[in-house]
Amino acid sequence: MKIIDVKAIIISYPLEKTVSTSFGVMQSRTNVLVRIDTDEGIHGIGESWTNFPHWAPDERKITVEKGLKPLLIDENPMNVSFLWNKLYRSLMKSGAGLQWGAKGPLMQAISGVDIALWDIIGKKLNVPVYQLLGGKVCDRIKAYASGLGPRDYEEYVGESLKKGYSAFKLKVGFGKELDMQNLKTMRRLIGDDLSLMIDANQGWENSAEAIEHLKKYQEYNLDFIEEPVPADQPEDLKRIRESGIMPVAGGENIYSRYGFRDAFLNSALDIVQPDITKTGGLSEARIICMMAQAWNLPFAPHMFGTGVGLAASLHLLASTPGGLFMEVDANPNPLLSDLLLDKFFEFEKGDFVMAFEKPGLGITLNGELVHEFERR
Repeated sequence: MKIIDVKAIIISYPLEKTVSTSFGVMQSRTNVLVRIDTDEGIHGIGESWTNFPHWAPDERKITVEKGLKPLLIDENPMNVSFLWNKLYRSLMKSGAGLQWGAKGPLMQAISGVDIALWDIIGKKLNVPVYQLLGGKVCDRIKAYASGLGPRDYEEYVGESLKKGYSAFKLKVGFGKELDMQNLKTMRRLIGDDLSLMIDANQGWENSAEAIEHLKKYQEYNLDFIEEPVPADQPEDLKRIRESGIMPVAGGENIYSRYGFRDAFLNSALDIVQPDITKTGGLSEARIICMMAQAWNLPFAPHMFGTGVGLAASLHLLASTPGGLFMEVDANPNPLLSDLLLDKFFEFEKGDFVMAFEKPGLGITLNGELVHEFERR
């Protein structure tokens, strides 16, 4: 079997209500799907993260089709480890990566390709990806509702409660007054017994600023703070951990096993959050999660994209010991809720249930929706 084509498909859903973070506002949900076709008629689908900045999807399409595609044509897609290393060494370790300095975009592009390759392998062998990764370690995966705040989110909390969610994550980093108001509102909405986490999206400059805020927020019984400071400041993350205020989570903006190695050596994290669509795909995310086990750290994949990335993340959780739960964007987004016509999982009382044995990623895309939202 040989690869005959590689395409990057930009899909974009304009938002009626924007999604805010401490570093910017999302006017649309825009993602890049990667499709790899073979000479046997088998194709695979992957996803590459492109939420920020707004020109990221255009860059990603060029990187996939001009940078990665020539390295993949005529190769055997079954050789996923060989191909991952070929892409990484040809781009990240060559003049392209070193001179361009675009570690994040290159790893995100490789991620989309890698996920699509695993999809092809599973379809060829007629087994689910989680079986290829070692088999199931669980049949149910707890989910938590994410992306809440800073304004007009009460309806989404109510909908999530009706679906059975028992854990929620609130965005902070919008100033002490608004953050405290939202924390109070969240506790009123979900009560004192359900889990509440917060995500600053790297919004505070250093550990001193973060600790100042967190001391005020800890009265709301928070399970963890995610990305309190920029991800490339492991010393600050360590100081926040050592303050003992609350556990520190992070990883969505750490790239490859080498970035996580440095985070682990610096004792920067309590909870590890690799994003399959950013850090190098399923191949690299599994290595990272195995590394986390060596440090006795649990992992909880970050995911704020489409149903493709969600499905890939569930395969990782289903097959890898040490997983906590799955992040689910609670904001309206048809690229997450409606993109998959057929899937290997069901959602039941706040849990994902591995209900069906389907080959590859176990998903079928909604072609009409892709056509409707494809950006040409």
